[in-house]
Amino acid sequence: MKISIKIVISFLIIGAIAAGCVKFDRPALDRKYFVMSVERNKDSHTNGTETLVVRRFQISPQYQDRELVYRKDKSIYEADYYNLFFVPPTEMLTNDLRRWFSDSGIFKNVVSPSSLSSGGLVLEGLVNSLYGDYHGNVPAAVVEIQFFLVDNQDENTPIIYSRTFSEKIKLKSKDSAELVEGMSSGIKNIFSKLEADLVGLKAVSEEKPN
Repeated sequence: MKISIKIVISFLIIGAIAAGCVKFDRPALDRKYFVMSVERNKDSHTNGTETLVVRRFQISPQYQDRELVYRKDKSIYEADYYNLFFVPPTEMLTNDLRRWFSDSGIFKNVVSPSSLSSGGLVLEGLVNSLYGDYHGNVPAAVVEIQFFLVDNQDENTPIIYSRTFSEKIKLKSKDSAELVEGMSSGIKNIFSKLEADLVGLKAVSEEKPN
């Protein structure tokens, strides 16, 4: 019996020593969560008459999860298990865009598809790119979003506006917090350009006759 106990203790000691020899780069629970900050800080318009429905963003499959994505080479991408968005990027972008146009005053109302209010215009967004580009000499945050504006009052629901915006924001380092800030800056630039385009559309500046 004493021999068996000695053998068990010996195995436990050996296991502890072996475990101590294995070095992990980072603790399993050392994860950081980030939120993109996209706020509109310009004067509001006051001539909005239409109701805008902002649908939930669609996103390319490689960026749909919460983990930050890095481009390490021409065709090599890596998802970071330890650095991720607090909520899926599509949820953040959708909420940010609705708040952006609510603050803009271009539209009388800005609602989600689940609202009981029927909108005359429907805005859709597709995120084609959302990653940190680390394969060159200068790291950068890359964002590309395509937008469609649909006339929901026309029975044929035609697309009356379509444009793809791309932003590449240079970074000082490969720090994850800086990457998210760069993404936020790129998205803010894109939303500003989208707003400028929609202001120029007759469909959103004048109420359509019945």
